[in-house]
Amino acid sequence: MGEESRMLNGLAVSLRTALLYEPHNEAMLTSVRRAYEILEPRLNTNGESTISIHNRCFFVDMTRIRVTASDFHRLEYLMQLFADWGIAALRFHAGLSERELARASKILATEPVCDPVVLAERLAESEVEHVSVVPESDSDASSDELTNTAVTSYAACIEAASAASSEIENDASLGLRRLRHVTQSVVDRVLRDPASMISLTTIREYDTYLLVHSTNVAILSVILGQRLGLTKARLGELCLAALLHDIGKVRVDPAIVRKEGPLTGEEWEEMLLHPLLSADVLLARDKITPAIMLAVTVAFEHHLNFDLTGYPQHAYVTAVALPARIVSIADRYDAMTTARPYRDYTITPAEALHHMISLAGSHYDPLLLKLFVEMMGAYPVGTVVALDTGELCLVQRPPLPAAALDRPVVRVLEGPREGTLYNLADKSEGGLFLRSVVKIINPGNQGMLAAVDPSLLVID
Repeated sequence: MGEESRMLNGLAVSLRTALLYEPHNEAMLTSVRRAYEILEPRLNTNGESTISIHNRCFFVDMTRIRVTASDFHRLEYLMQLFADWGIAALRFHAGLSERELARASKILATEPVCDPVVLAERLAESEVEHVSVVPESDSDASSDELTNTAVTSYAACIEAASAASSEIENDASLGLRRLRHVTQSVVDRVLRDPASMISLTTIREYDTYLLVHSTNVAILSVILGQRLGLTKARLGELCLAALLHDIGKVRVDPAIVRKEGPLTGEEWEEMLLHPLLSADVLLARDKITPAIMLAVTVAFEHHLNFDLTGYPQHAYVTAVALPARIVSIADRYDAMTTARPYRDYTITPAEALHHMISLAGSHYDPLLLKLFVEMMGAYPVGTVVALDTGELCLVQRPPLPAAALDRPVVRVLEGPREGTLYNLADKSEGGLFLRSVVKIINPGNQGMLAAVDPSLLVID
């Protein structure tokens, strides 16, 4: 179990314990101490830490927590508590003490439920100064509210993709206004904090693969479009097109889409139809706008390669449109780095980039791919790496501006400073790097090293 999962479970246990014991009780303090021991280093490093719930998904800061069956009975109580109080998140601030956390847990677990404003007042009255609550956004929130956090934007995008799929399955009209509202919030968030949005695209879940995949592709496409210098209006259209690029899969036999093994020839032939089906779904709208026509083009062309190979077969496309070339890169990167039941080997983010680089000029636009590699870094977010210090780390953020591609920000997973953030671009007074990557680890394959030479991850 990772640090974030232990922190989430620790808080859930503390809240359940608070139902039975007073804050000064030893059993209560022991329960709180376990959560606090994980929380305190994060507060010392980052100044604050947030536990949030969006669309029944748990997040610790920017990390989504996978919930196992054994964890669910504890976390279900936490989810219900958030719902009862009408809050989306709890935020913990530097300076928090164990006893203050115990008092906060007691208030949350036992005080009569009311609205978040009164809850904040009760915390203040009990001298809880380093825990704050974030109220749930109204379902008809304004664009500013939707873009308040990267997590909120990401969750709203998944919800919009889900709603769009349901509308098509039920032969209902596609809610374009809602989709444009959500995609604009994604663009706003990308323009404010692209690194946080990249971090969220490391979410990988097979059971909701199509929804999460479409959201990840939309975000990566917008960030790449931003690198290319597209205007905000063009980025909004690109985000919408990317979110809908696979919408035709709702017309493919669900047994084929969800099959946990290799497709047969006949099944593959049906799957190859999804670009045509996606274009057909979008063209079926009563009103065809320029944004919809762009989405139609992207849906039809996103599996055409830069050299016009790929599918569907065509007789009139002389060049793949720029938005489709952008979405193609984001689509294939996300697909390659998502574990699937029928694959024996899970591809690391670095391996995916290496493979894509080998196809620059044939499958991918070389200029766009160069920008994508610069955007992701030599070790993309989500890569597990071993440092020359002996520590095992997770890449948390791409390299900071002006840093080399192989110098991302990492968080220690194993080592004496577990949970600490390192900027691998930091140097000693003598001008030498303090830490460097020596190996890429593939945790999806029992720690097998990725077969990648890091020097090959840069395009000239």
